[in-house]
Amino acid sequence: AHLDIPALVDLLAKVRRDQPDATNGNGIQLVSDLPDTWSAENAVTQLMRHTRDLDQEGFHRALSEATVRLGHQGMLCDVVAPLTRLIGQSWEKGQMTIPQEHAASAALKSFLFSTIKPFGNASAAPKILIATPSDQLHEIGAVMVTAMAASLGWKTYFIGSSVPALEIAAAAKQKSVHAIALSLVYPHGDPQVVKDLEDLRASLPEGFPVLVGGQAQESYAKALKSIRAIRCQTLPELQQSLRTLQSSLSA
Repeated sequence: AHLDIPALVDLLAKVRRDQPDATNGNGIQLVSDLPDTWSAENAVTQLMRHTRDLDQEGFHRALSEATVRLGHQGMLCDVVAPLTRLIGQSWEKGQMTIPQEHAASAALKSFLFSTIKPFGNASAAPKILIATPSDQLHEIGAVMVTAMAASLGWKTYFIGSSVPALEIAAAAKQKSVHAIALSLVYPHGDPQVVKDLEDLRASLPEGFPVLVGGQAQESYAKALKSIRAIRCQTLPELQQSLRTLQSSLSA
């Protein structure tokens, strides 16, 4: 029977819990008793190898294993975040081909969206819209934000990359969301992005929460300060900001 990623993760976790210890009665040592060399760092190395080999099946298996080992949020913070940094650095240095980068992005996006399903979206959940602004074409950071927010109980609306400010604001109004999250990855210091950020703030109600993450955000520090954005340098910081917003909304 076909199992989707969440079902496979649950099955693997059950197998690990139920697997017996010691030997199988014939003096043969079981896998569970062999030295366990798994670590988040090794998982990232393995995923980079799958990326270079264009091995999307291996990529999915490694991410499933990381989810079993670390849980959904641990997988995001300890494996996916460093992996995307390495892929980005390799891309900028010319050490990764276009097919390799695109295949990894596609596999990562597919996997992360598949993991959102188990968390559900209750009608009373706070709502957040996620996108990248104009000329910001790299969307994996926004996908990671979507996965993290969903795991914390938010109802998420991911609307893709390079979305003009007025379109983001219109979508936020249409869905009556409680916050917007933006990912800034590349390019750095783009005047069009600065204008988009200013236009977005002008189109939103006073004090409306706009969370911003991504490795290019420092190059937009002045603009982000002027629009009173909530800057999240890391996924754990994003996690905390989302929890704080949840608490304020339920108060």
